[in-house]
Amino acid sequence: MTELTNNQRAAAHRRSLQAMHKKVSSMAAEWWEEDECCRSFLDELAAKIKNTESLLVIEKSDSES
Repeated sequence: MTELTNNQRAAAHRRSLQAMHKKVSSMAAEWWEEDECCRSFLDELAAKIKNTESLLVIEKSDSES
């Protein structure tokens, strides 16, 4: 089995984070009009997951160009 490159690993992690974001957003929606505090916590978590997903990028070094 070959080892993943950093770019492949980052892409796999982004896909996992996308799935987590979808799940947490769905959980937050379940609390709509039931408990604002729980909904808010889950919405904040979903936003942090989405932000992390966007930051998880491997920049190419000059030697890789």
